[in-house]
Amino acid sequence: MAGDDIVKSAARVFAVLELFEAEQRPMTATAIERALSWPQSSTLALLKTMVQLGYLAFDPLERRYEPSLRLSNLGRWVGARFVQGHLDDLVRQVGEATGETVSIVGQNDLWMEFLSVRAGRNPLTLNIDPGTHAPLFGSIIGLVALSCRSDREIAELAQRVRKLPAKSRETPDMAHTAEEIAAIRAAGHGVGYGRYIASVGAIAWPLRQERDPRPLILSVAGPTEMIREAEATIVTAVEKILAGHRASKSWP
Repeated sequence: MAGDDIVKSAARVFAVLELFEAEQRPMTATAIERALSWPQSSTLALLKTMVQLGYLAFDPLERRYEPSLRLSNLGRWVGARFVQGHLDDLVRQVGEATGETVSIVGQNDLWMEFLSVRAGRNPLTLNIDPGTHAPLFGSIIGLVALSCRSDREIAELAQRVRKLPAKSRETPDMAHTAEEIAAIRAAGHGVGYGRYIASVGAIAWPLRQERDPRPLILSVAGPTEMIREAEATIVTAVEKILAGHRASKSWP
């Protein structure tokens, strides 16, 4: 792009962010286009780019966009000192209790996106960067997110996944998926070994108990053998911490 086009695109990014600040709600591409009086094609292209970069989240069922948690992280250094919120405190407590890598993950379109990652302190630990994507149906974090959806919504998402380009496509086994999701709903958390990354185990919890259509997911992950051996201890420790946050009303 020419220099003027780059400047114009940068200005439009900030216009989108300022619109969300003013509206304080998820919005469709059509609503954004109308509010800013932009052409449909360029609006959609910009929104898709912001999703790909991880600064907007897209709900493929509601067809709505909203700023991601990753975007809010950009401004944490502003001011003399940043006062950490309950999410940071939760991640810190879980990391100290387990010694493993702790992540906050959210659904973004047909993927799961790592929004915040605290590396484990054990000699063998999982290293993963914020912004990394994981499959929705092919990871335990994705299945935990799906467990908060209705069965109809899960089927619709599976259908959309099957329409992805071959390189990105999953082929969800819906009968097996239904069994796994039922087990997650019954237990309140999910456990998976070697699903998204070979030799890595993960335990994940939805952070909102109500049927939120797009909850954040708390993940504790590390080498399979270490997580498997400590699974019961990790579950007990994390659920105690989560109960404390709910009791103190520091979590919605």
